[in-house]
Amino acid sequence: MKKRLLSVLLTLSMVLTLLPSAAFAVEGDAGKVEKDTASVISGDGKASLTKTVTKVEGANNTFQIELKATTSDSTETTPAETSDIVLVIDASGSMERDERINTAKSEAIKFAEQVLNSASGTGNRVAVVSFYGNADTLYPIVSWPDYTMHCGLSNNIDAVSGAINKIETSGGTNIQAGIMAARTLLQDSIADNQVIILLSDGEPQKSYRPVGTGVWENCGPLHGPLSGSLGDWSWTGFDYTREVGEQGESYTNMTDGINGTVVATCIHGNQRYFDKSSPYSNHGDPTIAEAKIAKDAGYEIYTVYLRDPKDDDSAAEHAQYTLSNVASEGDGHYLTPAEVSDLAEAFESIAQSVLVPTEAGSVTDTMGEYVTLDLTTISDKANVAIFDAGKSFTWNLTNVEPVVNEETGTKTYTLTYQVTLNTEQEGFENGKAYATNGDASFTYTIKDTSSTITIPGADSPSVSGGPVTKTITVKFVDKDNKEVDTDEMTVDASATEIALDDIKLPTNPKFLRLMDGNPEK
Repeated sequence: MKKRLLSVLLTLSMVLTLLPSAAFAVEGDAGKVEKDTASVISGDGKASLTKTVTKVEGANNTFQIELKATTSDSTETTPAETSDIVLVIDASGSMERDERINTAKSEAIKFAEQVLNSASGTGNRVAVVSFYGNADTLYPIVSWPDYTMHCGLSNNIDAVSGAINKIETSGGTNIQAGIMAARTLLQDSIADNQVIILLSDGEPQKSYRPVGTGVWENCGPLHGPLSGSLGDWSWTGFDYTREVGEQGESYTNMTDGINGTVVATCIHGNQRYFDKSSPYSNHGDPTIAEAKIAKDAGYEIYTVYLRDPKDDDSAAEHAQYTLSNVASEGDGHYLTPAEVSDLAEAFESIAQSVLVPTEAGSVTDTMGEYVTLDLTTISDKANVAIFDAGKSFTWNLTNVEPVVNEETGTKTYTLTYQVTLNTEQEGFENGKAYATNGDASFTYTIKDTSSTITIPGADSPSVSGGPVTKTITVKFVDKDNKEVDTDEMTVDASATEIALDDIKLPTNPKFLRLMDGNPEK
């Protein structure tokens, strides 16, 4: 009986031809991700580079790499950190015309939101000042302040927007008062940037009385108010408690110019006040002098001139002279929107100057040992230059459209490509982790200054590989083609047949036929 059974089994077809059918062979199991992510962030937090690796299903020892370069808007300095900004808004009565005050407030709020809520907004603060010209004065002794500090420096957008909405119009125009108030708010600032943004619709009609210091000579033993004379003296600033100019007066206050006060001190320490004609013949020049004090302190000034449609050419010329000289030097610091509807563009221009964009440049990536780049899988071939026969490439981001996060202001550039482990290369070890890449660097620019961040090859994601195999299913059927048993085997992917000795036969075999999954073969 035993010999008969053996004889029958030997008559069977003892070689199994492997079929490519997915029903019986599963490919792409080889390869494993050992470390899936690596990233680097610039010291100023304005740029980052991230690399992520995933296994490609259905492909042996093949992996997809995703590169993400991210930039965010950067504040004025390099490296950029913080900015303190004072919004100085004209609240004179003329701003009521054409609802310009409402438009100004609306655009100022949008500006504040952009500055405080952008990716680089951490540490930024905004203050709000309005200026006007009070009709009520206790002339010539004391005048009421011609400004209101609605909000000190704050990073709270609700507080800032609420302060802007509280601005109400009144009286004439004392631009100098607004600049002085802004200086006061910034004098204790430790931010990297101190910025004043001033909006006005016309010529200044008021200013502050100039003051100087000097020597009271020959004061006499009684130090009488009429004794002695004024010796050496010079103008030193302004008396912010005494206003020059009456309600309804014009840019040129008086034909003899603007008088000032010189405080002279004698050798005994006593003081006498002398009235002197100042070098100012209008209210524009004191305003410009006030701005110079601010600029000498390191404050940057932007001015926006929104012309009052009722102003004649002479008044407009005075306003232009004043505001253009109040502004800091350089393009974009003095803006003249033609219509009230153009205020949005003016504020956007200033925002882009205060928040200088971090410009993405390029990403260079290199392949790791035993790794081959599949050039056909690069997602942005038009902007990628290949070097060293695919061992490295440079991705130019200049013409790449990023994905912009409107809430944070970040811009993200994404590139994907696939690599394969060379398991047949000399020295390759199955199961050993290999870095997918060498160094990967991201070069970006802030205000014409280039910087580079790098993911070192040693920190790159890593993968391991193994022999390329197939898993096959062997079916055993009886003489009527009825399946009686199955067995799964893992074989080399290049194999075309296996020996019967490698197949695990069913328990207690009888009359069997060995099939390869296709009953018709």
